[in-house]
Amino acid sequence: LEGGVIVEAGRHFTDKVHRGGAGFDVGDQIAFDVPFSSTPAVLATLNTYNNGKFMTSLTTNVMTSSFEIAQEALETDSTVAGEEIGWMAFEPNADAELNFIAGYAAADGSFDGVGQSGLTIDISGAGFMELPDLVVNVYGENGVDGSYARGAGVFTNTTQTVYAEEDTKKDPEQNHNSEPFAWV
Repeated sequence: LEGGVIVEAGRHFTDKVHRGGAGFDVGDQIAFDVPFSSTPAVLATLNTYNNGKFMTSLTTNVMTSSFEIAQEALETDSTVAGEEIGWMAFEPNADAELNFIAGYAAADGSFDGVGQSGLTIDISGAGFMELPDLVVNVYGENGVDGSYARGAGVFTNTTQTVYAEEDTKKDPEQNHNSEPFAWV
């Protein structure tokens, strides 16, 4: 892309699903056509709504040459149907001339659940003069509860704080260890 931004995108159909309390070794492996020079920022979303109930996407085991993708049911009782998941992978980069940033944080030692400290993402390297359009994705999980990214607190042209949010269907707690996130 413009300015040498390296991106790969695709879509994948799967009926693999992670449910709250289970391990995260459930995804289908996606291999990149060309390996990235460093761990990419991977964003994913469901493109279909075949099961008719709550479901989101989950990316795990992100490496320079591949990642795993599945559906995330959290602690809901949503039935599993095959769904198409669209994904995009970006080489980490911050470019003030392009007003562009892509990155990831594997873990920062903070607790990232709702009501905890969350992760503060430094986007100052992109030189945004106004609030940017920023997309954030949970990038795997540390623990057994699934989650999705949610904005938390103040969003400025230099920082964004995010939580790893989960449902409260089976229990009210939403605590999370330091979770990995990706952003573009």
